[in-house]
Amino acid sequence: MRWIRWLLGLSLLVHLAFAENLADIYQLTVKNDQLFQNATATRQADSESLPQAMAVLFPNISAQASTVMNRSWSMANLNPNFGTGGLVKNNTNGYQLTLTMPIIDFNQWYQVSEAKSQVKQADAAYAEAAQDLIMRTATAYFNVLSAEDLLENNRAQKDLLAKQLKQANARFDIGVDAKTSVYNVQAQYDAAVAQEIASESALYAAYQDLQIMTKKPVNRLSRLIDHLPVWQPTPSNMDAWQKAAEQHNFSILALRYAADAARSAIGASNANHLPVLSTNNQYTRTADSPNASEPNGLRETNSSIGLSVTLPLFEGGQVLSQTRQAQDLYVAALTKMEQQHRQVLSQTVQTYSNILSGIVKIQADETAIQSANSALTSNQAAYQAGTMTIIDVLNAINNLYQAKRNYSADEYSYLLNTLTLKKLAGTLTNLDIVALNKYLHNGYTIAASELVQKKINTNIVVN
Repeated sequence: MRWIRWLLGLSLLVHLAFAENLADIYQLTVKNDQLFQNATATRQADSESLPQAMAVLFPNISAQASTVMNRSWSMANLNPNFGTGGLVKNNTNGYQLTLTMPIIDFNQWYQVSEAKSQVKQADAAYAEAAQDLIMRTATAYFNVLSAEDLLENNRAQKDLLAKQLKQANARFDIGVDAKTSVYNVQAQYDAAVAQEIASESALYAAYQDLQIMTKKPVNRLSRLIDHLPVWQPTPSNMDAWQKAAEQHNFSILALRYAADAARSAIGASNANHLPVLSTNNQYTRTADSPNASEPNGLRETNSSIGLSVTLPLFEGGQVLSQTRQAQDLYVAALTKMEQQHRQVLSQTVQTYSNILSGIVKIQADETAIQSANSALTSNQAAYQAGTMTIIDVLNAINNLYQAKRNYSADEYSYLLNTLTLKKLAGTLTNLDIVALNKYLHNGYTIAASELVQKKINTNIVVN
């Protein structure tokens, strides 16, 4: 069994990665995240709609070449001097150059305007995807840190309960405490062991979720410093953030450009009623090979320059139907934009309020931890003196570690809310990743390889 464990451990070491900070992880996600790669390819594809729409406004030049073998027989060809027996054979070779170009075509002009709006929409959607990548990277990173904090708290609580259980057994052995106290502590300890196992699985799952974005295995992450400094949003004015969101939020901008494109589509459909003026120029040259009837062959050159006007008169009501359809699609685009506008403004207000309340909660959590520590120390002393029961001590232990869990969760929630507020306002950039990275230098998280190795050892023991 030992060689199996050694082999599994060796294969695991091959895939280990060095410790990473948030900036390192972000660089990996930019290169490897599939959602962002999809957004990049979509933007590049959508940007081609403008040159395609403009192409029809430029001259269209085409060339055509042909060769034809002619065979004819008639009584007129029975001249004995020819000796053809009435049959005449020759080749006709030629080529033709054609140049066409619309001079006035309102439909195409509206389509160019529609394409310009579509390109702007694609750019805004891409910017939204770039900001979403920052949010997803930070969320996945902090999920790992939060899961590790939870695991450390559960381990510390389990260790403290183990000491308390040892103490309860000792007190029972000397007859100063009842067996009930031992049972109560044992139950709490067993629950803590189960929570530790669940926390280890949650931490490993958080690593795996991050690896989906990075593609590269991540073994350790830089930890958040103790006592994170908190600050209010700048500017400290909710109306200013709402105004910024109205003007710069990329999801709103994308839908605004989509509405502009839909409005241009109405003009394009309606323009199908209007005349189209275009030019059509041709140059043709043909040559017949020498034959019995034309010993020197025959050459001919023709050229033409012309204007044409096309006026659609009746197309079965198709143009009217397409125009009505375009108008309805424009209304749908406006309503979708307005709905997103309302949601963004509401989210901006909520996120701003969450940041302010998060600052207060973090400060309250720090005070709660100090109070819970004092209460635990006091309860343990009172329990030793016999004025309090073990239940009071266990409650104090639960209160202490619940306060620590609340503090950890509120810190990460605060950080993510600050990023979310900037995303809603359209100002979130990779510089915010760099700014957050300065607070990640408090050692490293528990290695993912340790969690895997523990699972391997557990499976070997169980089997």
